[in-house]
Amino acid sequence: MSEAERPRRVAVLSRSFSNHPTLRSELLGHFPDTRFNDSGRTLAGSELIAFVAGYDGVVAALERLDADALNRMTDLRVLSKYGVGLDNVDLAAASRLGIRLGWTAGVNRRSVAELTIGQMISLLHLVPELNAEVRRGRLAAAPGPGTGSTDRRRGRLRPCGQRSRAAAGPRSDAAHWCMTFDRWTNIARIMAPARSRWMRC
Repeated sequence: MSEAERPRRVAVLSRSFSNHPTLRSELLGHFPDTRFNDSGRTLAGSELIAFVAGYDGVVAALERLDADALNRMTDLRVLSKYGVGLDNVDLAAASRLGIRLGWTAGVNRRSVAELTIGQMISLLHLVPELNAEVRRGRLAAAPGPGTGSTDRRRGRLRPCGQRSRAAAGPRSDAAHWCMTFDRWTNIARIMAPARSRWMRC
């Protein structure tokens, strides 16, 4: 982005961004006049429009930025999307209004991959079932035999995107497999091996 395209004043709608001391500090280093949403609420309607009035750069998250909202943001030139997905932004309206959009896909893929693997291990060791038994006061009761992950082929049957590729990274030793697929994969063929144990998580 050239200096001419760079916003002069930035308003941060995102609650989590506004609540993050490092992000606040770094943004203020570039844009000292930044306005942050410290209300703890996701802004909408007239309140949202009033918040960004006079700001040509906006950092948005969960806010619904449809054609009506974007049309009313008369000063907006640069929109940065903080978070996953762009389904709450009317991309056609933004393009028509000449609003530049900044967004990077997959920035949270490592964290999501780690949570996915954590759930897989939890299911292998029957952690949810044992937790329920403990809460019921039945400390000695086991709902069934658990198992380790050695020699198990594990995974979520899901498209091979950013998160699936990241999930394969943290546990990539020879005894473990993280299975993903694309639309050309024969699912029946890859599920055939007898040693596979598939879990839905």
